[in-house]
Amino acid sequence: MRQKLTSFLGLITLASVLTGQQAIASTVTLEGTNWKLSQWTGTELVEDTEISAAFTAGNLAGSSGCNRYVTRYQKEEDNMAVQSEIASTMKACPEAWMKQEASFLAALKGVQQYGITKEGKLQLVYRLPEGFGILTFMSENLKK
Repeated sequence: MRQKLTSFLGLITLASVLTGQQAIASTVTLEGTNWKLSQWTGTELVEDTEISAAFTAGNLAGSSGCNRYVTRYQKEEDNMAVQSEIASTMKACPEAWMKQEASFLAALKGVQQYGITKEGKLQLVYRLPEGFGILTFMSENLKK
């Protein structure tokens, strides 16, 4: 029952992201923008960590909080798929950072859709066995 409720709530969230918030921020594009994670559905970001993403010609790279990662992605319209193999450096960090990093990389592998909101925020919608979530990134340029 809990699985069905989580999936149902995930679908509602997904629908709200994809309806009222179409990609209209003309000065902000997926590729060529440095993105920093600012919000994560149901997750409080660990202090002193920075999660980032940069999309370039089918490549996705960034910081997962402790380590650097790189992978490939494909997109078509608002659909996106991230390759399940993600290469990462192997630096050790505090346990809380490592747990957040593992969760982030798992969420990244589950990305199914993306959009850029009117405010210029990138939203990656992911699905995991436990349900849906959204990774919300801000452009480094908009923070200044």
